[in-house]
Amino acid sequence: REIAKIRDRLKKKGIDRNTVIILMGDNGYFLGERQLAGKWLLYDNSVRVPLIIYDPRLKEQDDSEELALNIDVPATILDLAHINPPEGWQGKTLMPLVLGKTKSLGRDTVLIEHIWEFENIPPSEGVRTKEWKYFRYVNDQSVEELYNLKKDPQEIDNLTSNDNYAEVLLGLRKKTDELIKQNSDSYSDGPNDLTVEFIRQPRNVKLLDAKPEYGWTVPDGAVTQSAYQILVASSEVNIDNNIGDVWNSGQTRSNTSSEIEHGGPALETGQTYFWKVRIWDEDNRLSIYSESQTFTIDTVEEKTITTPNSFQIDSIKPINFEKRGETYFMDFGKAAFATMDFTYNTKIDHILTFHIGEQLRGQHINREPAEKSHIRYQEIKVPVKAGETTFRLPIKADKRNTLPGKALPLPEDFPVLMPFRYAEVEGAQDNITSENFTQLAFHSYWEDGTSSFESSNDILNQVWNLCKYSIKATTFNGLYVDGDRERIPYEADAYLNQLSHYTTDREYAMARQTIEYFMQNPTWPTEWQQHVALMFYADYMYTGNVELIEKYYEQLKYKTLYELAREDGLISSSKMTPELMNKLGFPEKMTETFRDIVDWPPSGWGGDPNVMGERDGFVFMPYNTVVNSFYYQNMRIMAKFAQIMGKTEEAIEFELRAVMAKKAINEKLFNKEKGAYVDGEGTDHSSIHANMLPLAFNIVPEDRIESVVEFIKSRGMAC
Repeated sequence: REIAKIRDRLKKKGIDRNTVIILMGDNGYFLGERQLAGKWLLYDNSVRVPLIIYDPRLKEQDDSEELALNIDVPATILDLAHINPPEGWQGKTLMPLVLGKTKSLGRDTVLIEHIWEFENIPPSEGVRTKEWKYFRYVNDQSVEELYNLKKDPQEIDNLTSNDNYAEVLLGLRKKTDELIKQNSDSYSDGPNDLTVEFIRQPRNVKLLDAKPEYGWTVPDGAVTQSAYQILVASSEVNIDNNIGDVWNSGQTRSNTSSEIEHGGPALETGQTYFWKVRIWDEDNRLSIYSESQTFTIDTVEEKTITTPNSFQIDSIKPINFEKRGETYFMDFGKAAFATMDFTYNTKIDHILTFHIGEQLRGQHINREPAEKSHIRYQEIKVPVKAGETTFRLPIKADKRNTLPGKALPLPEDFPVLMPFRYAEVEGAQDNITSENFTQLAFHSYWEDGTSSFESSNDILNQVWNLCKYSIKATTFNGLYVDGDRERIPYEADAYLNQLSHYTTDREYAMARQTIEYFMQNPTWPTEWQQHVALMFYADYMYTGNVELIEKYYEQLKYKTLYELAREDGLISSSKMTPELMNKLGFPEKMTETFRDIVDWPPSGWGGDPNVMGERDGFVFMPYNTVVNSFYYQNMRIMAKFAQIMGKTEEAIEFELRAVMAKKAINEKLFNKEKGAYVDGEGTDHSSIHANMLPLAFNIVPEDRIESVVEFIKSRGMAC
């Protein structure tokens, strides 16, 4: 009757012969079947609906048994309007069927799904053919249903456990996966770049935390995340079937995509687990699940809480290989902390002489680099014997950077490493090629594609690439060290490494390991102790994780040197006590004196009067501006950490200490006539360090910023 009214109105308007009418149902309804009422589930009661297309140009209407979908209707409308469908539309026009131009849509299987999450209505997905129906439940894919629609149109006899139909079940299961993948768009993409404890490939390590933190990257198509669901399973089978038998977070309304602590019971040591995640986007659309990740909880209890990341070994072939007389020369392209493997087949026992190094002098490796430059070179003699074909270069350990109790040892099972780019081989009695030699470059876990930079300036591009590669290469022994000179972690050096590492790769484990190392292994400079709080703060700002703060809060307070403050709020390392040294982690019998450093090296370093140094003539005084600028920043950081810890009174105390230090610096360490800060109390000398640090830490009042900036500019590259 209602359709008749519509046709009557069209006729009155004179457009009844020029209007195509499409009638379809939104969905079917259960009317007591299966003791259900309503819709949603993938039985034909709910899935099948009538679809009628009336075209007044046709004298006769026809019926079709083809599998049509609701997404075919928009495509059909565009076809009637002679408009091509947008790219990405998945429906087909039905007009060729309507007009009798074809009897088939070329479609034997259709995807059916209901993936919205509602209470008591499990989301499901599957496929339908003219003869078969298969579907499964998204939240537990082990629950499946299979029906022969010709023999069982009411879908009563579930055939999934019938071995006679195992091939049909497997085929339709694969077809479901195929059509989901084929028809998915960016809106349904699952999360990517999964991490556990900030480790991107956790299968390569053993986690120290039995309640680890999970993280992921929200896919671009989602724009923003409105909710997430994490599954943690005890087996690969369970995680593949979307069964979180260890922990199922359920739909959790949050836009947080990192720092999600494991919410189930503590995980068992020595056990391997599997996890994945899906999200709801800004419009509450549900994504597919991410790929799963595997991780294992360590069986060893450690004093530290940071899980070390894995190491990688790059096998590098020479980019240039030449025979120069009786010497073979090779260039591996870049210096690396490395060793070398080579193959060599000889019939006579003899000795090969290798020269490896970082620098060329003319056409050959520099065999006499300046001692203070720490540019590396070694001559290595390798006996080769008939019948042996594979060798590893026996690099000799450097005495200074392997000192027990001082230098950081290489990780267990590492060979001796030395930085080198070039190699020369003498004494070869048989022909060799570049394929015989492989440089093995050791470094911590690294993903080169995480960062990139390109500009119109080629020199700037080269500088960027050099800096990025330097950060990668110097991760060779798991902590931030000074380089190859001493292989000792120093707090200020490590802070620079930390920030640079953050800009070049999405890696946090090494910085966190280094922080924990410094809590037990401090170095002698005053300001280096004050860099530890800066490292904690950088880690917190980049990761949002507070576990390091929680573990080391009390000990970190001493690293700020707040116990050395006098009544006006300024501190001095000259007031250091054995008790505080012990609290900082120094041994009772310390061989070096705790003292201020400002910068390194000083002028005339090493007895060379030509060394200008990096201190800009800084005049050391008991109360100096550099140390107290760091102290002010430390107090601000500790006030923030105290708030995180819920220690309100301590937060107020640290804020007060910061205010006092800032006031004293501006009242007692500023030269109004010069418009710049002096190096310390009792001197008129002003260095670039005594001014750039107050400026960097927002100590300089607004009305003094211009003069301080001008002074800094006047010093040029004085540090």
